[in-house]
Amino acid sequence: MIALLLSLALPALAADWRATLQQAVDQAHATAPATVELAATAQVVPTRNGGLRMIDVGAPWGPVLMADRLVHGEEPPPVRQALAAALVARIDAWPEVAVGLVQEEQDPQVLATLLSGLQRLPADLALPELERALADPQAQVRIEAAAVLGRHAAGGQADQALIAALADADPQVRALAARALGRHQVATAFAPLRPLLTDRDSQVRLQALRALARIDDAATRALPERASLEADADPLVARAAAQLRP
Repeated sequence: MIALLLSLALPALAADWRATLQQAVDQAHATAPATVELAATAQVVPTRNGGLRMIDVGAPWGPVLMADRLVHGEEPPPVRQALAAALVARIDAWPEVAVGLVQEEQDPQVLATLLSGLQRLPADLALPELERALADPQAQVRIEAAAVLGRHAAGGQADQALIAALADADPQVRALAARALGRHQVATAFAPLRPLLTDRDSQVRLQALRALARIDDAATRALPERASLEADADPLVARAAAQLRP
């Protein structure tokens, strides 16, 4: 059954994702009407952290039926976010639909939830959407994009977008972009990262210092900024700088 689903979802990505979604929904109606009914009436339940999650209606049709509600239902924002999370849990089975939803979603919270799942998709599908999201007007979308690029195995291929994000107005974006560049050991990011050692935000300074050390430990130890960072007001920054002492 999974092979059949993947054969529906993966053939030409040039095809309209809405057509793929509708084809899957039609098959669900024909083969699993009880699951369709359950998905249509499934309610959200509270989570321990105060959020909401959608009751799992099961594979293989649950994720696409959640996506159908996300597209066609008139749900309140918290419910739409829970629907997005339900889809993300199995996002790799429906890559075309997932990417299409990312491209069209207007609610920043829902979009951030959808972006969180892109780390499970191949680079050729995920990276263009994550790079685009790094330039989104909403900070929470940019934050999620930078975080996912740090986790995606191929995130280093988005080096230019991440380097540009080092100048973002939001300190959390700057910090996450620095961390991603360090995790992927992007050598060309060494010079752009260095000015962040004097950033007004301590988390940015910390992530920049750690990233520089990952990229070139010896060069980072030799930086004149390291001595002043040992006296940083933030103890985490000061400790990280002291650990680099030659």
